[in-house]
Amino acid sequence: MRGKDLGIAIVGSGRMGELRGHIAMTHPAVQFVACSDIDAGRAKSVAEKIGASFHSGNNMDVIARPEVNAVIISSIDDAHIEPVLQAIELGKPV
Repeated sequence: MRGKDLGIAIVGSGRMGELRGHIAMTHPAVQFVACSDIDAGRAKSVAEKIGASFHSGNNMDVIARPEVNAVIISSIDDAHIEPVLQAIELGKPV
């Protein structure tokens, strides 16, 4: 992954989203991380904890960021389809 600047959107800021965000932040190719959650306060809390660059209570806000070129879905299982389709529509790997 050398030389590749990754921008990661983490959709869902629960336990797994926080873990995946922390892992992303420690990878040398990752230059940008954004967190979202239906609970905007939770997204903000996780973003502050892991040092993410951006957070929102709206999934599309993080998926559509120009810095984002990959999306990790960490929301509850029955909430996956909408952000997956949004990422695909924008041509971003999920």
